[in-house]
Amino acid sequence: MYTAKQRSSMTFSQLQTTWAMMFIQSGRRLYECLALPSSSSSSMFVGHWIVGMLFYATTSVAIWVEGIRKCSPHARLHSTDMS
Repeated sequence: MYTAKQRSSMTFSQLQTTWAMMFIQSGRRLYECLALPSSSSSSMFVGHWIVGMLFYATTSVAIWVEGIRKCSPHARLHSTDMS
């Protein structure tokens, strides 16, 4: 439960910047996968693919957890730092 004494480790602008950077990186990777032809006949080990997908999923959740106090309306009512 959020109390007025707790502080978020991120400002709202840092949260927005981080999400924007993740969106751009994910979009770039998706573009590379769909639009750029592969000139190699080598294949990726499925374990490496799973680790990569887990990385993006856990990074997104970590950003959400760190920034949730800045996004929730309840936190905004009780927070004095609105930057």
